[in-house]
Amino acid sequence: MTLETVWEKSPEDMPLLDRLVKAVIRSRTLPSEKDARGKRKPPKFYWEQGGVPVPDDQLIPLATRWAALFLASLDQVKEKTGIQLPPWGAFATVANESGFWQCSLNFEARKWAAGHSCKKLQTETWHGKTVRRKIETKLVDKFRQTYTCEEVWAILTDPHYKDATVEIKDRYGKMKTVKLRNMADGGPWQQRFSMKTMTKTRFDLLMSMEPGIYLGAKEMARRSVAYIHHFKAKEPHPRPWMLWPGWNPNTDRSIAYDDKITGIARWLGARREEIERGAMVVDPVKQRRLEYEERNR
Repeated sequence: MTLETVWEKSPEDMPLLDRLVKAVIRSRTLPSEKDARGKRKPPKFYWEQGGVPVPDDQLIPLATRWAALFLASLDQVKEKTGIQLPPWGAFATVANESGFWQCSLNFEARKWAAGHSCKKLQTETWHGKTVRRKIETKLVDKFRQTYTCEEVWAILTDPHYKDATVEIKDRYGKMKTVKLRNMADGGPWQQRFSMKTMTKTRFDLLMSMEPGIYLGAKEMARRSVAYIHHFKAKEPHPRPWMLWPGWNPNTDRSIAYDDKITGIARWLGARREEIERGAMVVDPVKQRRLEYEERNR
């Protein structure tokens, strides 16, 4: 496999690892361009890790590490919990949430950081005298897709973050004010956490590829099992990414998320039989009521 062949159809016997490697690279494809004659130019790719662009010759090795860690995490989760997460649905969740950007941080927090200034202690030498003073400085250089893990930690531990608000557009294009509430979404799966209880050690684990990928897979498996208790179901939820926006898979938001993840998986290379589109899971309580009404007509 080369960068030139990542959009070619995968052979039927291609190992899942290689197909996932192709999927990672596909997700990093820039919008296609046309030359002067209107012909599509060869695809180009852009990817950052920790705020540093990845050179083209390192794209496939890095994508291979992401894919290998992902599959190893699913195996580890199955060994410890007995839950086999559907590979393509779980993989598409990572693609949707973080885009395989290491130290990924949610949009609202990044936008707030880009517009926030703070006083930083700096040492200066002037006319032979060395002084230390606090100077008003931007928290980050500019709004970016990703920052280094240390920059993300600095954003989330800034004294003003706990009371931060940010203006963003809603789905109708209107501006609204969002309170960040000292919360953030971070890491490969964009897991939500509170800075009130966050330690640097836990933060580093959550934001890493290893064990960050495993920790997200473990949480998805936990939600799949929790579905049994919430809805008195007999089996864990078979499409656990529907529980990523919340614990209830029957909300409009979860149903829309299911459709989105399915579409991403198919775009990245999943076959129809590997993740069926529109395979909705009915609330067991609602299903039993419908069956009761049918029997008593």
